Amino acid sequence: GVDCVALLPKKGPLCEDMRRMSVEHAILPYRLWTGPEGGPRWRRAARLGWNLFWSFPAALRVRRWAPDLIYTNTSTVPVGAWAALLAGRPHVWHIRELGRTHNRRIFDLGERAALSAMNRLSGLVLVNSEYVAAHYRPAFDGNRIAVVRQAVTPERREQAAVPPAAGRFRCVVVGSISRFKRQEEAVEALARLVAEGRAAELLIIGEGDPEYERRLREMSARLGLGESVRFLGEVPAAWPFIESADVVVQCSRHEAFGRVVVEGMLAGKPVVGARSAGTAELIHEGRTGRLYEVGDVDRLAAILRELMDGPEERARLGNDARAWAEERFSEQQYGDALVAEFRRLLDSGRVG
Repeated sequence: GVDCVALLPKKGPLCEDMRRMSVEHAILPYRLWTGPEGGPRWRRAARLGWNLFWSFPAALRVRRWAPDLIYTNTSTVPVGAWAALLAGRPHVWHIRELGRTHNRRIFDLGERAALSAMNRLSGLVLVNSEYVAAHYRPAFDGNRIAVVRQAVTPERREQAAVPPAAGRFRCVVVGSISRFKRQEEAVEALARLVAEGRAAELLIIGEGDPEYERRLREMSARLGLGESVRFLGEVPAAWPFIESADVVVQCSRHEAFGRVVVEGMLAGKPVVGARSAGTAELIHEGRTGRLYEVGDVDRLAAILRELMDGPEERARLGNDARAWAEERFSEQQYGDALVAEFRRLLDSGRVG
């Protein structure tokens, strides 16, 4: 019972998806209103001016389509909210990231001014975890924030070349290479297992901060890990690597949601995560995975050791986690939750 139209910033694979689903869409070259911390002020001003200019054509398109509401699927794009204001339509902002805390990006307006604008321009603000809700709730009025956890549909592509495990206990870490993702803890924990003569390995999937990656490689060499740690860079899809794992490890301390955690669960793998941010909302200790305190490498190594020695426990955790995740992160559940929140906004009559 929902009809959709879409504004996209450029041509790409999403356009083909829209055509396949018979969703009318238009291209307007709007941009993000966030940039790297420390970027030049003139570039921030230029992005703001560019986005403000394209808000007027966006508003004309909105008036032509006459939707019941405008939905912006990220906090990093302002054009939908500005177009909704110009066209007099209710606006929903869906926040999935933590900006400076999460990826060292800042709003062109500055965080205080940007959040104030988001509060004024949105009748409803959706977030993808309680952690993100707690971070942003002080900036928004009343009951404007609601938590809607996203669907997780793994990309089951077969073209990824997964290296054979060769009989070794395989741990897999997926995510951008970043000091906030804390891959170093997984490397150090693996070193403890290898030092005991255990046949274990760690696959690190992702790209990111080259300086931090250099530190990780130097650490691996210093600890004598050799081929026990493999840096595989960016891959077409992480799913085949997760499926090949004995354990999925998530060390991040500022995970807004925890998609990789859910993917590990859906693959039926035990997930070991840092007791922090969105990860701690997904892993229930001893039921859907295992938790350790951020920075406690000894505890992480102990958990990996227990799981390595307990194949039956690995299977139990993986099966229980899969059942739990399949019940909560389906596309049907996500769509129903979104529509319920949209109807709540429309029934309230609130625009901004």
